[in-house]
Amino acid sequence: MRILFVTSNRIGDAVLSTGLLDRLIALHPDARITIACGRVAEGVFARMPNRSRTIILDKRKLSLHWLGLWAEVARTRWDLVVDIRGSALAFLLRARRRAVLRRRPGPKIAELAALLGYDPPPLPVAWIGAEDRALAGRLLPADRPVLMLAPSANWAPKTWPAERFAALFTALTQGPAAWPALRGAAAAVIAGPG
Repeated sequence: MRILFVTSNRIGDAVLSTGLLDRLIALHPDARITIACGRVAEGVFARMPNRSRTIILDKRKLSLHWLGLWAEVARTRWDLVVDIRGSALAFLLRARRRAVLRRRPGPKIAELAALLGYDPPPLPVAWIGAEDRALAGRLLPADRPVLMLAPSANWAPKTWPAERFAALFTALTQGPAAWPALRGAAAAVIAGPG
């Protein structure tokens, strides 16, 4: 089975799409998946099982990046094209099945799950390798849980104030309302390129 998965240019939405991909991999363990994503999101999929290749989608004037992507994938007959960008690309390719994002109210993760009719929405995953585990072992405490906080965004209206991250961390890890699995957790602040 050949799957083309057109995902986000940005890390946040790309991460949200990983649950959808993980479910597809579980349902089609022999599938070969081509990922089309933005340059900053490429690393999200670097260790994904069943990935045959990644096509970097650098935005160009007049939306010419879509023409470039079409030229790279048009010769393949796809079993499934999933486009979380909501473009017309899927309709310009030979495909047995197409799933193209249509905006709907509610959380982004539910919007993505609706593409393939998944309910409840699959949660995001992180595919990691031995070198990732080794690095984490050097940087993170092994004796307690770690809560990752990603306080950055690609544009200011999506950026949450630092004090809200601090309050969320405190609420999740301390006091009577803390999640038992996170009680006493360490904080790790992460960010992507730029």
